[in-house]
Amino acid sequence: MRREYPIAPIAAVGIVVLRGREVLLVKRANEPRQGRWTIPGGVIKLGETVREAAAREVGEECGIEVEIGPVVEVVDAIIPDEEGRVRFHYILIDLLAEYKGGELAPASDAEAARWATAAELNRLCVPERTIWVIRKALEKAKGGLLMLEEEVGQLLVERGLTLAVAESCTGGLIAHRITNVPGSSRYFLGGVVAYANEAKEKVLGMSHETLAKYGAVSEETALEMAKGVRGLLRADVALSVTGIAGPSGGTPEKPVGLTYIALAAEDGERCEKHLWRGNRWENKEQTAEAALQMLRDYLKGEV
Repeated sequence: MRREYPIAPIAAVGIVVLRGREVLLVKRANEPRQGRWTIPGGVIKLGETVREAAAREVGEECGIEVEIGPVVEVVDAIIPDEEGRVRFHYILIDLLAEYKGGELAPASDAEAARWATAAELNRLCVPERTIWVIRKALEKAKGGLLMLEEEVGQLLVERGLTLAVAESCTGGLIAHRITNVPGSSRYFLGGVVAYANEAKEKVLGMSHETLAKYGAVSEETALEMAKGVRGLLRADVALSVTGIAGPSGGTPEKPVGLTYIALAAEDGERCEKHLWRGNRWENKEQTAEAALQMLRDYLKGEV
Protein backbone atom coordinates (compact mmCIF):
# COMPACT_ATOMS: atom_id res chain seq x y z
CA MET A 1 0.00 0.00 0.00
CA ARG A 2 1.44 3.33 -1.09
CA ARG A 3 1.11 5.77 1.82
CA GLU A 4 2.80 8.74 0.17
CA TYR A 5 0.84 10.26 -2.73
CA PRO A 6 -1.87 7.58 -2.46
CA ILE A 7 -4.47 6.96 -5.14
CA ALA A 8 -7.21 6.88 -2.47
CA PRO A 9 -7.59 7.78 1.23
CA ILE A 10 -6.08 5.27 3.66
CA ALA A 11 -7.99 4.07 6.73
CA ALA A 12 -5.96 4.26 9.94
CA VAL A 13 -6.40 4.25 13.71
CA GLY A 14 -5.11 6.48 16.50
CA ILE A 15 -5.27 5.35 20.10
CA VAL A 16 -5.48 7.51 23.24
CA VAL A 17 -4.14 5.16 25.92
CA LEU A 18 -4.72 6.29 29.51
CA ARG A 19 -2.84 5.09 32.60
CA GLY A 20 -4.28 6.86 35.59
CA ARG A 21 -3.53 10.56 35.06
CA GLU A 22 -1.14 9.94 32.17
CA VAL A 23 -1.51 9.48 28.42
CA LEU A 24 0.76 7.40 26.16
CA LEU A 25 2.83 9.26 23.55
CA VAL A 26 5.17 8.03 20.83
CA LYS A 27 7.82 9.96 18.92
CA ARG A 28 7.42 9.21 15.24
CA ALA A 29 10.35 7.79 13.28
CA ASN A 30 8.82 8.46 9.86
CA GLU A 31 6.82 11.08 7.98
CA PRO A 32 4.34 12.71 8.13
CA ARG A 33 4.98 13.33 11.87
CA GLN A 34 8.66 12.44 12.00
CA GLY A 35 10.29 13.63 15.21
CA ARG A 36 6.99 14.75 16.77
CA TRP A 37 5.28 13.34 19.85
CA THR A 38 1.80 12.03 19.10
CA ILE A 39 -0.48 9.12 20.00
CA PRO A 40 0.12 5.52 18.83
CA GLY A 41 -1.60 4.38 15.66
CA GLY A 42 -1.25 3.20 12.12
CA VAL A 43 -2.90 1.75 9.03
CA ILE A 44 -5.70 -0.81 9.31
CA LYS A 45 -4.70 -4.04 7.57
CA LEU A 46 -6.96 -5.98 5.24
CA GLY A 47 -9.23 -8.28 7.22
CA GLU A 48 -8.76 -6.44 10.54
CA THR A 49 -11.48 -4.79 12.55
CA VAL A 50 -10.83 -1.27 13.82
CA ARG A 51 -10.34 -2.50 17.40
CA GLU A 52 -8.03 -5.31 16.32
CA ALA A 53 -5.91 -2.79 14.41
CA ALA A 54 -5.80 -0.48 17.45
CA ALA A 55 -4.65 -3.22 19.83
CA ARG A 56 -2.05 -4.44 17.34
CA GLU A 57 -0.63 -0.97 16.68
CA VAL A 58 -0.18 -0.23 20.40
CA GLY A 59 1.50 -3.62 20.89
CA GLU A 60 3.82 -3.19 17.90
CA GLU A 61 4.79 0.39 18.65
CA CYS A 62 4.94 0.31 22.45
CA GLY A 63 5.03 -3.33 23.60
CA ILE A 64 2.14 -3.02 26.06
CA GLU A 65 -1.34 -4.51 26.44
CA VAL A 66 -4.43 -2.33 26.36
CA GLU A 67 -8.18 -2.66 26.47
CA ILE A 68 -9.73 -0.86 23.52
CA GLY A 69 -12.70 1.34 24.33
CA PRO A 70 -15.10 3.53 22.33
CA VAL A 71 -14.44 5.58 19.23
CA VAL A 72 -13.52 9.16 20.10
CA GLU A 73 -13.60 10.84 16.69
CA VAL A 74 -13.29 10.19 12.96
CA VAL A 75 -11.39 12.82 10.99
CA ASP A 76 -9.66 13.35 7.66
CA ALA A 77 -5.93 14.03 7.89
CA ILE A 78 -4.93 15.58 4.55
CA ILE A 79 -1.35 16.80 4.23
CA PRO A 80 -0.37 18.53 0.96
CA ASP A 81 3.12 19.05 -0.39
CA GLU A 82 4.63 22.41 -1.34
CA GLU A 83 2.94 22.27 -4.74
CA GLY A 84 -0.48 21.64 -3.24
CA ARG A 85 -0.66 17.96 -4.21
CA VAL A 86 -2.03 15.54 -1.62
CA ARG A 87 1.04 13.88 -0.12
CA PHE A 88 -0.79 12.02 2.66
CA HIS A 89 -4.49 11.38 3.14
CA TYR A 90 -5.65 9.31 6.10
CA ILE A 91 -9.15 8.70 7.40
CA LEU A 92 -8.29 8.50 11.10
CA ILE A 93 -10.48 6.60 13.53
CA ASP A 94 -9.37 7.64 17.02
CA LEU A 95 -10.21 5.36 19.93
CA LEU A 96 -9.92 5.44 23.69
CA ALA A 97 -7.98 2.66 25.42
CA GLU A 98 -6.95 1.69 28.95
CA TYR A 99 -3.47 0.45 29.87
CA LYS A 100 -3.50 -3.15 31.13
CA GLY A 101 0.15 -4.10 31.53
CA GLY A 102 3.67 -4.37 30.16
CA GLU A 103 6.79 -2.21 29.93
CA LEU A 104 7.23 0.37 27.20
CA ALA A 105 9.39 -0.98 24.39
CA PRO A 106 9.23 1.38 21.38
CA ALA A 107 9.54 -0.25 17.96
CA SER A 108 8.16 -0.09 14.42
CA ASP A 109 7.34 3.58 13.59
CA ALA A 110 7.98 4.71 17.19
CA GLU A 111 11.54 5.78 17.93
CA ALA A 112 10.56 6.56 21.54
CA ALA A 113 7.57 6.15 23.85
CA ARG A 114 6.64 7.72 27.16
CA TRP A 115 3.81 8.48 29.54
CA ALA A 116 2.94 12.16 29.90
CA THR A 117 0.61 14.26 32.00
CA ALA A 118 -1.81 16.63 30.30
CA ALA A 119 0.29 19.57 31.48
CA GLU A 120 3.28 18.26 29.48
CA LEU A 121 1.56 18.00 26.10
CA ASN A 122 2.32 21.53 24.89
CA ARG A 123 5.87 21.45 26.26
CA LEU A 124 6.44 18.30 24.20
CA CYS A 125 5.04 20.11 21.14
CA VAL A 126 2.27 17.59 20.62
CA PRO A 127 0.29 18.70 17.53
CA GLU A 128 -2.83 20.71 18.31
CA ARG A 129 -5.09 18.19 16.55
CA THR A 130 -3.70 15.42 18.74
CA ILE A 131 -4.26 17.49 21.90
CA TRP A 132 -7.82 18.08 20.75
CA VAL A 133 -8.37 14.31 20.31
CA ILE A 134 -6.89 13.67 23.76
CA ARG A 135 -9.30 16.22 25.23
CA LYS A 136 -12.24 14.49 23.54
CA ALA A 137 -11.04 11.12 24.84
CA LEU A 138 -10.78 12.46 28.39
CA GLU A 139 -14.33 13.74 28.17
CA LYS A 140 -15.48 10.24 27.23
CA ALA A 141 -13.39 8.68 29.99
CA LYS A 142 -14.57 11.28 32.51
CA GLY A 143 -10.97 11.25 33.66
CA GLY A 144 -9.15 13.50 36.05
CA LEU A 145 -6.45 14.72 33.68
CA LEU A 146 -6.23 18.50 33.55
CA MET A 147 -4.45 20.60 30.98
CA LEU A 148 -2.19 23.18 32.57
CA GLU A 149 -4.51 26.03 31.58
CA GLU A 150 -7.42 24.17 33.20
CA GLU A 151 -5.49 23.67 36.43
CA VAL A 152 -4.49 27.33 36.47
CA GLY A 153 -8.11 28.34 35.94
CA GLN A 154 -9.28 26.23 38.85
CA LEU A 155 -6.60 27.72 41.10
CA LEU A 156 -7.53 31.28 40.13
CA VAL A 157 -11.21 30.62 40.85
CA GLU A 158 -10.41 28.97 44.19
CA ARG A 159 -8.34 31.98 45.26
CA GLY A 160 -10.69 34.59 43.81
CA LEU A 161 -7.95 36.14 41.67
CA THR A 162 -7.99 37.74 38.23
CA LEU A 163 -5.38 37.42 35.50
CA ALA A 164 -4.01 39.54 32.65
CA VAL A 165 -1.24 38.75 30.14
CA ALA A 166 1.14 40.76 27.97
CA GLU A 167 2.67 38.82 25.09
CA SER A 168 5.30 39.60 22.54
CA CYS A 169 7.00 36.54 21.01
CA THR A 170 4.01 34.20 21.61
CA GLY A 171 1.65 36.46 19.69
CA GLY A 172 -1.41 35.70 21.81
CA LEU A 173 -0.83 31.96 22.31
CA ILE A 174 -1.06 32.20 26.12
CA ALA A 175 -4.39 34.03 25.92
CA HIS A 176 -5.55 31.48 23.35
CA ARG A 177 -4.85 28.60 25.70
CA ILE A 178 -6.42 30.33 28.69
CA THR A 179 -9.62 31.13 26.78
CA ASN A 180 -9.88 27.56 25.48
CA VAL A 181 -11.17 26.73 28.97
CA PRO A 182 -14.96 27.18 29.35
CA GLY A 183 -15.75 29.77 32.01
CA SER A 184 -12.38 31.50 31.78
CA SER A 185 -14.15 34.87 31.76
CA ARG A 186 -14.57 34.45 35.51
CA TYR A 187 -10.87 35.12 36.05
CA PHE A 188 -9.24 36.20 32.77
CA LEU A 189 -9.58 39.95 32.22
CA GLY A 190 -7.71 40.10 28.92
CA GLY A 191 -4.37 40.33 27.21
CA VAL A 192 -2.20 42.61 25.12
CA VAL A 193 -0.05 41.47 22.21
CA ALA A 194 2.63 44.17 22.30
CA TYR A 195 4.88 43.01 19.49
CA ALA A 196 6.53 46.28 18.48
CA ASN A 197 8.41 48.49 20.94
CA GLU A 198 5.98 51.31 20.12
CA ALA A 199 3.09 49.14 21.39
CA LYS A 200 5.01 48.27 24.52
CA GLU A 201 5.44 51.95 25.27
CA LYS A 202 2.02 53.30 24.20
CA VAL A 203 -0.21 50.47 25.44
CA LEU A 204 1.70 49.02 28.38
CA GLY A 205 3.31 52.27 29.47
CA MET A 206 6.83 50.93 29.23
CA SER A 207 9.79 53.21 29.70
CA HIS A 208 11.58 54.14 26.48
CA GLU A 209 14.79 54.24 28.50
CA THR A 210 14.36 50.60 29.56
CA LEU A 211 13.94 49.46 25.97
CA ALA A 212 16.87 51.57 24.79
CA LYS A 213 19.20 50.40 27.54
CA TYR A 214 18.29 46.70 27.90
CA GLY A 215 16.44 45.86 24.67
CA ALA A 216 13.04 44.31 24.03
CA VAL A 217 14.29 40.86 25.04
CA SER A 218 15.48 41.31 28.60
CA GLU A 219 14.48 40.69 32.20
CA GLU A 220 13.87 44.39 32.73
CA THR A 221 11.47 44.60 29.78
CA ALA A 222 9.59 41.44 30.80
CA LEU A 223 9.05 42.77 34.32
CA GLU A 224 7.83 46.16 33.07
CA MET A 225 5.46 44.44 30.64
CA ALA A 226 3.95 42.35 33.46
CA LYS A 227 3.56 45.35 35.76
CA GLY A 228 2.18 47.42 32.90
CA VAL A 229 -0.59 45.02 31.89
CA ARG A 230 -1.46 44.36 35.54
CA GLY A 231 -2.01 48.07 36.06
CA LEU A 232 -3.75 48.57 32.72
CA LEU A 233 -6.38 45.87 33.35
CA ARG A 234 -6.32 46.11 37.16
CA ALA A 235 -5.61 42.42 37.54
CA ASP A 236 -4.48 40.60 40.66
CA VAL A 237 -1.82 38.65 38.75
CA ALA A 238 -0.16 39.31 35.41
CA LEU A 239 2.13 37.32 33.11
CA SER A 240 4.38 38.62 30.36
CA VAL A 241 6.68 37.04 27.78
CA THR A 242 9.28 38.49 25.45
CA GLY A 243 11.79 36.58 23.35
CA ILE A 244 13.28 35.68 19.98
CA ALA A 245 11.19 32.92 18.40
CA GLY A 246 13.39 32.62 15.29
CA PRO A 247 14.53 31.53 12.87
CA SER A 248 16.12 34.96 12.40
CA GLY A 249 16.67 37.87 14.76
CA GLY A 250 19.27 36.33 17.03
CA THR A 251 22.70 37.67 17.92
CA PRO A 252 25.67 36.14 19.76
CA GLU A 253 24.56 37.98 22.91
CA LYS A 254 20.87 37.21 22.43
CA PRO A 255 20.48 34.02 20.38
CA VAL A 256 17.31 32.62 18.82
CA GLY A 257 15.25 30.93 21.52
CA LEU A 258 16.18 33.37 24.29
CA THR A 259 13.02 34.16 26.25
CA TYR A 260 12.10 35.99 29.45
CA ILE A 261 8.89 35.23 31.33
CA ALA A 262 7.72 37.49 34.15
CA LEU A 263 4.96 37.46 36.75
CA ALA A 264 3.72 40.46 38.71
CA ALA A 265 1.36 40.35 41.70
CA GLU A 266 0.59 42.33 44.83
CA ASP A 267 3.08 40.29 46.87
CA GLY A 268 5.99 40.65 44.46
CA GLU A 269 7.38 39.94 41.02
CA ARG A 270 9.68 37.37 39.45
CA CYS A 271 11.29 36.59 36.12
CA GLU A 272 12.63 33.43 34.46
CA LYS A 273 15.13 33.15 31.62
CA HIS A 274 14.90 30.32 29.08
CA LEU A 275 16.83 29.33 25.98
CA TRP A 276 14.74 27.11 23.71
CA ARG A 277 16.26 25.00 20.92
CA GLY A 278 13.22 24.35 18.71
CA ASN A 279 11.82 25.89 15.56
CA ARG A 280 9.69 29.04 15.66
CA TRP A 281 6.43 27.28 16.56
CA GLU A 282 8.09 25.00 19.10
CA ASN A 283 9.74 27.98 20.80
CA LYS A 284 6.38 29.73 21.05
CA GLU A 285 4.67 26.63 22.46
CA GLN A 286 7.42 26.07 25.03
CA THR A 287 7.25 29.72 26.10
CA ALA A 288 3.48 29.56 26.60
CA GLU A 289 3.81 26.31 28.55
CA ALA A 290 6.56 27.71 30.78
CA ALA A 291 4.53 30.86 31.46
CA LEU A 292 1.49 28.85 32.56
CA GLN A 293 3.74 26.62 34.65
CA MET A 294 5.19 29.69 36.39
CA LEU A 295 1.67 30.90 37.13
CA ARG A 296 0.61 27.48 38.39
CA ASP A 297 3.62 27.24 40.72
CA TYR A 298 2.95 30.73 42.08
CA LEU A 299 -0.71 29.97 42.76
CA LYS A 300 0.22 26.73 44.55
CA GLY A 301 2.93 28.45 46.58
CA GLU A 302 5.69 26.33 45.03
CA VAL A 303 8.07 29.18 44.18
